[in-house]
Amino acid sequence: SAPGFCFGSVCHLNPYFGNEAEIARMADAMALVGLKILRTDFRAWSDFDYEWYDKIVDIFSARGINFDFILGAICHPDGTPDLEKSRTAYRTAFARYKGRVKFWEMLNEPDLDWGREHPLRAPGYAEVARQTAADLRELDPSAQFMSAGFCCFDHKIMGTFQRDAMAACWREFDLHCFHGHGQYAHYRGLIDDKLLPMRKELGITIPWYANETALTMSNGTGEKTQAEALVKKLLFSWSRGAKGYTWYNMRGKGENPLEGEHGYGMLTMRLDPRAVYCAWNTLT
Repeated sequence: SAPGFCFGSVCHLNPYFGNEAEIARMADAMALVGLKILRTDFRAWSDFDYEWYDKIVDIFSARGINFDFILGAICHPDGTPDLEKSRTAYRTAFARYKGRVKFWEMLNEPDLDWGREHPLRAPGYAEVARQTAADLRELDPSAQFMSAGFCCFDHKIMGTFQRDAMAACWREFDLHCFHGHGQYAHYRGLIDDKLLPMRKELGITIPWYANETALTMSNGTGEKTQAEALVKKLLFSWSRGAKGYTWYNMRGKGENPLEGEHGYGMLTMRLDPRAVYCAWNTLT
C-alpha cells in the first residue's frame, strides 16, 4: 500500500501532446504547491501516444509526482467489453510503466451513460476488472489497482451501477474511488449518508479515495468560496478514512466566467493562480 495521504490534481494532458514545454509548465505548477499525484486519462492506442506518455512519465517523475492513470473502456458496439483488445492494451501499459506508475484506475465515471447508445453495464465492468486485476498483479504487483471513479448511487439510465459493480468485484481492487463536486454540505451528505453506508452494507474493507472532487468558481461562486471548499472537503474526506484527495482540475479549460468547466481549475487557462492554488500550498 502506498504510504501517507495522497494530495493530487486532475490535469488533462492529451490536448498538449506535441508541446513538451507546455506539459513541463503544468508539472512545475503542481510541484510548486506540493502535489504528488497526477490523475489523467491514459488512452494509448498508437506508438505516437506512447511516445508522449513516456515523456509525461519522465517529466512528472523528475518533479517527484506519481500517477493515477485512468484506463479507457474498450467495448464492442453493443456495449459489451472487448476483453481481447482490453487485455492487450492494458498489459502493454502495465509492462511499459512497471514500477513507475503507482495507481491504475478502472475507467472514469462508468455509472454515467455520457450519451452512449450502448453503455457498459455492471456485469461487463466486473468481468473486465477481474481480468485487469489479474494482469496488473502479474506484471506490476507494486502498483495499486483503483476502482472506477464513481459519482452516482442511482442514475436514471445506469441505475445502481456503483453498488452492483462493487458488490460483484470490490475484492479485485486496492482502492474504492469516489467523486463529488459541489459545495461542502452536499459532499458531506454524499459521503456520510450514501457512500459509507453502502460500503458497510456491502462489506467493503479496502480504503476509499476521493480522487476527483471540486467546486467551480464560475457563475458567481467566487475564488474565496472555492478555496474554502477545498479545505473543508479535503479535511472531511481525510477524517472519514480517505486515502487521498484529488482536485478537479489543475488548469481551467477556458476563460468564460459563466462556463462551469472553465472555473474548476486551480489555475486559469493562462496558468494564473486562483485562491484555491494557494490553499493547496498551505494544505500540503
